[in-house]
Amino acid sequence: TLLNKNGNPISGQKVSFKLPTRNNKAFKKTTNSKGQFKFFVNNSRKKFPILVVFKGTDSFKGKTIKTYITPTKCKTYMESFASTLKYGEDLVVNLKKMTGAPVKNKKVVVKITNKNKKYNIKTNSKGQVLIPMDYLDTLKVKVNFAGNDNFIKSSLSTKGNVTQGSTKIVDSGDEVGK
Repeated sequence: TLLNKNGNPISGQKVSFKLPTRNNKAFKKTTNSKGQFKFFVNNSRKKFPILVVFKGTDSFKGKTIKTYITPTKCKTYMESFASTLKYGEDLVVNLKKMTGAPVKNKKVVVKITNKNKKYNIKTNSKGQVLIPMDYLDTLKVKVNFAGNDNFIKSSLSTKGNVTQGSTKIVDSGDEVGK
């Protein structure tokens, strides 16, 4: 947390940081209203060192510190908007980080409880799960993401009213019986 001499957060300031255990790669972030910045670390739950540099401004003196951080799991949530679907359409459920970014390639369990169906589906590159609606009925759907080393679990219960789709017959132009 970047604070002024009175202990108040300093927002909107650029800081850079290096991760010695990650090839000493440098990153830049801007502090939020709490004087903090956040970043995502893949596959790490162990404490590791970080070097943080604030170069200072006309109003604030620069500072460099080396400290240790322990990553926390990222919170997730699910959302779905469709309540009425045509037979054969997919119910779309989005798995997202609290920032709104998609959570990609993660396994979720989908249960259509009133039809006793269960699917294990991975989210796609948009963080979406596409659930086939192959029944004419109001379907009760439960979707669960168990979480993993990087993400906190989340779930969603929703209903999808599946109606009969429209039918269309198109003239193929072929002549029959000549």
